[in-house]
Amino acid sequence: MTAPYPSQVSGSVMCRVRSNLGVGVSTGWMGLILGGLLAAEVSLWAQVERPTAPTTGEARPVSAEELHRALRHSDWRIRWLATQHLAQKGSEGRFALGALARTMRTDASAEVRAGAIIALARIGGPARFLVPELVEYTHRPAPVGAAALWALGQLATPEDYDLVLPVLRQALSRAHAPIRLAATVALGDLGPAAQEAVPELLLTAASSPSLQTPA
Repeated sequence: MTAPYPSQVSGSVMCRVRSNLGVGVSTGWMGLILGGLLAAEVSLWAQVERPTAPTTGEARPVSAEELHRALRHSDWRIRWLATQHLAQKGSEGRFALGALARTMRTDASAEVRAGAIIALARIGGPARFLVPELVEYTHRPAPVGAAALWALGQLATPEDYDLVLPVLRQALSRAHAPIRLAATVALGDLGPAAQEAVPELLLTAASSPSLQTPA
């Protein structure tokens, strides 16, 4: 019998992620990964001073300058929403790489720091230089530690595996379920490169009901 890949073992976790799509997004790390704005929080974004289109009176798409300003807003919820917008841009959000890195390092809110990590991971290749720093962040509690673990699954390349894989495997045995979930998803994202972690993934899934697919 062929041994399963990590992505197959973590499939139950991904099913759980999919089951949350369309459900109210929390300010926790899973909500940040899934993306999307809470309808109840849209009014917060209106607090950011923005011009309106002269012909329609409707708000223009959020500009790079506005996102930079929102990342410095006094209300942590607006800073978090800015990281959400940037995460949704994916690689197109690379114009904010420096601002997001600063937010990750210095913001007073753990939720905002986690949001910045998610947005950086969504940028992709240009943010890969942050992998060693993200490894250090994995030792922090959720949401920051969990976001950093997930981000490693997005950013790590074969050159990083010797550094990243031991950290992800160790996280599978940590006490906090969001940390184990993030490590499981990250190992699944790395695929065959994480083959040696399959026994630990199976053990984690068996001992963590919250990580198993609902019947």
